Amino acid sequence: MDSVKHWRPSTFSEIIGARNRRTVQRLQRAAIQRQPLAGILLGQYGSAKTSLAQLLMKSYVCQRPGAETGNPCGTCPHCRSVRSDYNGESHTFQHWEIDCSQPLTREDIGQLVEEARSSIWPPFIILDEFHRLSKRSAQDVLLKFAEGLQHGVLLAIAMTDSDRPGAWSTQIRPALLDRLKRYYLALPEPNEMASLLWGKMQSWNIDSTAEALSELVDRSQCSFRTCLNILDEARNVNGGVLDIELIDEILPPCRPTSQDWTDPFADDAEETQECE
Repeated sequence: MDSVKHWRPSTFSEIIGARNRRTVQRLQRAAIQRQPLAGILLGQYGSAKTSLAQLLMKSYVCQRPGAETGNPCGTCPHCRSVRSDYNGESHTFQHWEIDCSQPLTREDIGQLVEEARSSIWPPFIILDEFHRLSKRSAQDVLLKFAEGLQHGVLLAIAMTDSDRPGAWSTQIRPALLDRLKRYYLALPEPNEMASLLWGKMQSWNIDSTAEALSELVDRSQCSFRTCLNILDEARNVNGGVLDIELIDEILPPCRPTSQDWTDPFADDAEETQECE
């Protein structure tokens, strides 16, 4: 049985939200034309930034992408090679997915850049949790690489505190930000999130009332990750039923708003910098 919490969009149309339409269309065009791209995805927690980055990578490496949509076929050897436990050749791209919340030095990023430059295949690099890169000077190594990128993709992913275009993380050097195309992802509206999840719940064999689903979406602050985790619990532990009792148990009504949310790892990151 596939895990609900590990579900990720397989088509660009599943990246929902009217406010995200232009962002998705820009990245679709880049994928269809296999354009070189140095960019950064910016948005709040749970806004599907990593999911969109992984979908884009599949689209770039796919042998049979949709001619008009750029959607990956999902069945060719190249699509199947792009998974969470694999970093390597797809024979059209050499790809890396780096978790920047791990301790990374300037030398680590420098080695990544050198490997990308020396690869016989165009690179596709995803730098997830980029706002947590513990040593900001490591970002300087990417300046010339991003500015001179002529083949492949460099895509950073960073969280912002604000759900509006123009927001950016203060942990990213302005000099690097100026060299990256910016793509903003907003949280979807509650009705958009509920509509997508309602359709998916049918295929996942999860029963629910409209009231319970609406409550889940509202309490999660429209966070994809939070909703999927609770739906996974509903299917595997709660007999395939999403109800108010389960939501109360896992996600109390007193969850802080997005404006009050703070990064629980912020203090750790500061301590890491002080130790270096």
